[in-house]
Amino acid sequence: MVTVSADLSPSAAEQQRRLAQLQLAQVKGGPARMSLLNRQVLVLYDVGGTDLWHERLPLEHVTGDGYIVVTPGQDVYYEELGLFNDDLNGIRVRPRPGIDPPGIPAAQIYALPAFSAAQLANLRAEAARELQTERAARGIGQAPAQKRFRFSVQVSKLVRCIGWPRTQLPIAIWGSSCRSRRARSPGS
Repeated sequence: MVTVSADLSPSAAEQQRRLAQLQLAQVKGGPARMSLLNRQVLVLYDVGGTDLWHERLPLEHVTGDGYIVVTPGQDVYYEELGLFNDDLNGIRVRPRPGIDPPGIPAAQIYALPAFSAAQLANLRAEAARELQTERAARGIGQAPAQKRFRFSVQVSKLVRCIGWPRTQLPIAIWGSSCRSRRARSPGS
């Protein structure tokens, strides 16, 4: 019998990324969910013929799986990027910008162009306008203001509290507070 073992523990960077996602979800008051904002997403439409994955850049989140996206033709509109969109046969996220997901050849991707800073700023402004229009049509109203930098402040407090290097934060102490740890005596 051959036993194979592998270190499946997430890296420190992965732990920090997960912690940031969970913290952001808590700040927004919603459940922890994967956000597609500003990630390069490939969608495969349910049409005949050879597979052609269309790249999208979600710039604004409307609600649920709904995003305001940018297309390779620089169109900006609402699109449902989730399992319940009957128009899609597949959805994949690029691991990193410009890196194709495994199993999808570059020849089958209708990719986004390299946007200049000015183009991207204009697309973001158009996406913000489209977001307001979409929210108004749905009766959602104004999106709550996002609290920024709360995560880094809380991590800094936690690191000072327990004296660990920032890169070695264990997942199990995410909900801990410094006050409760300081209130204990060293022998308890």
